[in-house]
Amino acid sequence: MRLIAAIVLLGMALVAAGCGSKSASSSGADYSKVRAMGDFYSEYLADHRGQPPKDEQAFRDYLNTKQEQLKNVGLTVDDMFKSPRGEGPLAWVYGKKPPVGSSGITYVAYERVPISDKRLVIGARGMYEQLDEAQFRKVFPDASRQGIKGGR
Repeated sequence: MRLIAAIVLLGMALVAAGCGSKSASSSGADYSKVRAMGDFYSEYLADHRGQPPKDEQAFRDYLNTKQEQLKNVGLTVDDMFKSPRGEGPLAWVYGKKPPVGSSGITYVAYERVPISDKRLVIGARGMYEQLDEAQFRKVFPDASRQGIKGGR
């Protein structure tokens, strides 16, 4: 009986370990950092009466005042402008109100280049989603035009 219980417990532990790490490792992103990235933009909004940064330089200047907080979550100012799933550029919303998706998430940044046909889209208050191109275009129909800028 003890052998059966040990096998069942071992099996449950292996399943739990596999389930817990699969999504993070398969996408290559550290989602605690993704949440922190969205939180830094939310802090910017809170510190500036709800107004988004006018451009990348304004956001960089703000982030430069948050060096210790960035370090505490394993980020640098430059990391904030790179996709957390790779080295591609991350675009932040500048100079206009960030769009709200159908799930109610206020989107503040996105990967300029999809990975595996999906874009990581970062929301305010640490939210995030992976959107296919059709979903992405519903939220950011003019992503390459009219004020949605970012990356390097």
